[in-house]
Amino acid sequence: MDSNKVNVKEQYFQRRRINIAIDPLAYQEIQRFRSLYILSGKTVMEIPPMTEFINGMVVFLYFQLKSDYSRQLVGKEDFVALPIVKKNFNNLEIEKEFSQEEYENFISILPQENFKTEIENKDDRQKVIYRMEYNRLPQYEVQAFNMILNEEMVIWARKINKLLNDINQKRVIYSLPDMVKTTIKTVVLSELRSVYVNDVYLAHLYNIDPTEYFEFYYGSLSGLHEEILDNPKYRNLISILADRPIVYGLDKISDKLFDLQELSTYRINRLLREIDKAMDIDKLWSYVGNFNYKKAMRGNGLFNLALYSNLDMSDFSDLLYRGELFNYFKDVKPPYNNPNYQLAESYGFFLRMLSRFMDTVYVYNAGISNL
Repeated sequence: MDSNKVNVKEQYFQRRRINIAIDPLAYQEIQRFRSLYILSGKTVMEIPPMTEFINGMVVFLYFQLKSDYSRQLVGKEDFVALPIVKKNFNNLEIEKEFSQEEYENFISILPQENFKTEIENKDDRQKVIYRMEYNRLPQYEVQAFNMILNEEMVIWARKINKLLNDINQKRVIYSLPDMVKTTIKTVVLSELRSVYVNDVYLAHLYNIDPTEYFEFYYGSLSGLHEEILDNPKYRNLISILADRPIVYGLDKISDKLFDLQELSTYRINRLLREIDKAMDIDKLWSYVGNFNYKKAMRGNGLFNLALYSNLDMSDFSDLLYRGELFNYFKDVKPPYNNPNYQLAESYGFFLRMLSRFMDTVYVYNAGISNL
């Protein structure tokens, strides 16, 4: 590596301690999300720490933005992250504007991604139910937060930086604290939050660091097959396959949870009773994690009810205890005014997420077995 590239690496890609001022509403939402993970049935000690939760957002946003940018390059217009990112990242603090030669040195340090652009079917994207009424929430002061970005996380932030440059046709380096602060606000206070916190819910069940989950799962879906196979840190995920028979055994439950909008309220309620009866809780304990699949599915349904209604754990528990949850949703547009409909939809989404993730680990295991 020549001296110019060495200087670039030392200046822009080293481990960094950063101080960020988190938007007070975003900070409150993060703490609310983290408190709700207790609904999974796991312990408080297993809830992802604040730093892990934030690091995961950086990797998550990169793949969301990369997907939309790839779609833009081939003329697609059904974006999820791109409009949000363009709005929120418009006023980032710029550390430096590069010359052409300096910028080429900068991007040459970034790991190369050898994957093709894959066109997604819009109907196959994860469905996001989005309803936020922030006037319900109290106001808080800006929260100062100190954290350390290791070299790997710095690289992920710089990869977002490069994507922004590609999109906006610029050659600039943005402030890392500003990048992280804006990433938090972008993920937590937009439509992206539902997908993010549900993904972390799944990672949380298996005690997987959110960054590792997104690197592996989203990287696999994006086509980073060689990069994933060549990285030994994902070998620990293979143990999850011990639960494969349990997860695949739940497919018959998942199949019942399609086309819910065609069902009446009576049929939805009856379907939930049938599912509860069909799932033998004693046979659904994970072999690799401290959780039960039936409890985790129920917990995810309640998690999403609280998420969509902007309730914290205390208020949500109080509504459940007093039997007033149905009244809380009475002014919501059908069919979402029926909490049981939302539960059924969340159950189906959760089971499909489980199955897709298990499939991804299985394909990965088969890949490394053939090396």
